Amino acid sequence: MLVNPGHPSEMLLDSGMLDWLTGALDAAPQEGQARLRLTAPDPQVAQALADPLAERLADLRGLVAGAALVGASGDGAGHLLVITGAPVDRQPAIAKALAEALAFLPAQPGGVDISFSDAPPPAGALLFDLTPPAPEEPAPRPKGPPILR
Repeated sequence: MLVNPGHPSEMLLDSGMLDWLTGALDAAPQEGQARLRLTAPDPQVAQALADPLAERLADLRGLVAGAALVGASGDGAGHLLVITGAPVDRQPAIAKALAEALAFLPAQPGGVDISFSDAPPPAGALLFDLTPPAPEEPAPRPKGPPILR
């Protein structure tokens, strides 16, 4: 399959790559419960995921209040992306969008799961502030034409 024909990003996907892409985009997060102890994320994982997650989470401004990447141990070891302030009816769509973004990033030890909670994150968590930026005030307009001397 030819993707983006005629553009600098043009590429030809073979059947194996197309199967992987279809699987990655069809994957839906599974809902479940776990007993976890939340800690600060592994520094290497935080460094690898900080920028890509910040870009994807910026698209969710106004829909979610914030997010934090934390380490998780208990039922399994890995990492957890905790989303705060998301409407319950939108959580499945948000989880799918974030799972798709994570599918295109390098795999992390133990994986990265997605959770929704309004509990405060543990100390050392990688916090993503998603408050909308303050609107810029327009420059004051002159009240009349300039006075030339």
